[in-house]
Amino acid sequence: MPARQRGVALAAVLWMVAALSVLALGLAATARTEVRSAQGVRARAEAAALGDGAIQLAVLELRSAAAGYEDYRQFHYLLGEREIIVTATPAGGLIDLNQASEELLAALFAGSGGVDPEQAAQLAHRVLAWRTPGLAVEAEDYAAAGVAFRPRGGPFEYPEDLLQVLGVDYDLYVKVRGLITVRGGSAGVAPKSASEAVLTLLAGGDQALAARIALQRGEDPATDFTALDHRFVAGGGSPVYRMEARVRIGDRSYVRTRWLDLSAAAPDGRPWRSFRVEAVTGN
Repeated sequence: MPARQRGVALAAVLWMVAALSVLALGLAATARTEVRSAQGVRARAEAAALGDGAIQLAVLELRSAAAGYEDYRQFHYLLGEREIIVTATPAGGLIDLNQASEELLAALFAGSGGVDPEQAAQLAHRVLAWRTPGLAVEAEDYAAAGVAFRPRGGPFEYPEDLLQVLGVDYDLYVKVRGLITVRGGSAGVAPKSASEAVLTLLAGGDQALAARIALQRGEDPATDFTALDHRFVAGGGSPVYRMEARVRIGDRSYVRTRWLDLSAAAPDGRPWRSFRVEAVTGN
């Protein structure tokens, strides 16, 4: 075979080897991606099962406690080899989108949402307008902005409804969603029921004060809350709870969230009702 033909044949062979190598690398990458995806699905399923089990244990402890539905509490469990932390937050310790004052909503958007005070005040006004019947002017603003949503003129049914308020994007919603509810039942927040993040909001952004109050209230039922902004403080408890179970699987932390009404029986005979289950999240 002439040298030129041998060179062409060698080049063809080398090209085929290179193509097969690229194909093999692609198949290997696809296989790794599919394995990781399957592992992620399995981890989320495990987190959901463990989280639900730990939440049931926490509810049993809550119902057996002598105190009313007022205290923000955490429970620690070891199920198998997994350590699970369950946080029980009464709805009274969250900011109720249907009841909160315009000032409290503005503080929420500015303090936790990180928007400037002028924009926060505008968003707070829009939340009130969204839930208030008959505000045609506000509907015109939505039309002018070219969005599909319009003010409902009625209560927020889910926390996610906040995304329908003009000017609220997903990034802002993520920042505040851990502090809000639609079933708090009060214009203010009960400090005994609030997380440290909500207490920081009530303390005007003073994290040290919020941490101190959070620590003291767990040890002293007569903790002084007068340093908090009195405009935003309310009393009483709520049988509605947000239950969050956090479990670490591998190098990721997963959260299972359920909303429960401890005063209402479930159809299956349990003395409490789960009325909302959120998808497992991981980070």
